[in-house]
Amino acid sequence: MAQPNHQYTLPRNAVESQRLNLQHELISAATTYVLHPRIEKGLPKEVRIADLGTGTGIWMQAVAKNSPASWQLTGFDMSDGQFPPADKRGRCAYEVLDALGTVPPKWQESFDVVHIRYLIAALTGDEWKKVASTAHKLLRSGGFIQWHEANFQAIRTVQNVPGASLRAERMLVKLFVEAHNRHGKLLQSDVHGLSQLLQSSGFENLEEDIISADRVAEHRLSVSQVGHKAMHFSLRQIVQQDPRIGLTVEQVDELARKGESEIENGDVYTSWDMHIVTGQKQ
Repeated sequence: MAQPNHQYTLPRNAVESQRLNLQHELISAATTYVLHPRIEKGLPKEVRIADLGTGTGIWMQAVAKNSPASWQLTGFDMSDGQFPPADKRGRCAYEVLDALGTVPPKWQESFDVVHIRYLIAALTGDEWKKVASTAHKLLRSGGFIQWHEANFQAIRTVQNVPGASLRAERMLVKLFVEAHNRHGKLLQSDVHGLSQLLQSSGFENLEEDIISADRVAEHRLSVSQVGHKAMHFSLRQIVQQDPRIGLTVEQVDELARKGESEIENGDVYTSWDMHIVTGQKQ
C-alpha cells in the first residue's frame, strides 16, 4: 500500500516487528501497566479504544487479553505493513490512517481512549500538534489520552563493568541522534513539552510519569539490545534516504556490529527516560 510522503525511519519487516513486540514487553515491565491505571479506573463497561501508530498492534492486543469482551479496540497506522494476518487479530481491528492526515467523519468523536507511543523518531515541528489534534478529533468529550514518549536525545551509555569498552555504542548513539536532529526529530523540548502541547490542544487533568526504561535491572541487557537494534535500523534507513549524512550503509553496519559486541555480555548498557502523559478531552 502506498505511504504518505513523510519519511518513517524504521523498516517494516518481520525482524522489526519482533523487535517492536519485545520492546512492548520491556516497556510494560518497566511501567507495570499497559493501559494506565489513572485511565482504566474511570472507564465504563463498554469502551472503544484507539491505538494511534499501532504498528504490529501489540499494545492493544495486550489490552484485549485483560479487558472485558465489551471493549472494542482499533489500531490505526499510516501503513498496513506490520499488521498481523487476519486470523491472528482476535477482536482487534486494524485500519490505515495517517495521524498527520484528515480524520474521516466516521471516526470522529468515536473513542473513549486514544493511546500513542514512541512517535518521537517520526515527528518534527508542527507534526506534534497535528497528532495531538488527530487524537482530540478521535475522542469523545471527556475521553482519555495516554501518550508515551522516550527522551532519546538523552540516551545514556554507561559501563556496568569498570573499564569496559563503550566507544562504538556511544558513537552509534551520537550519530543516531545527530541524524535525527538534522531533520528536527528526537528533540528533548518535544518530550519535555508534551503536557503543555496537550493542554494547548484541548486536553485537561494532565499528569505525567517519568520512568527509566531499565527500571527492572534484570532487563538491562534486553533493553540495551532492543534500543541498539532500533538505532542501527533507523540510522541505516536514514543514510539511504539522505546522502548528506555522510555515511555509508556499510559504515553503519560495521559500527553497529562493534557496538553490539560491547553490550552483548552486559558489560555496557544503554537506557533512556520514558515520559507518559495522561489527560482528558475537555
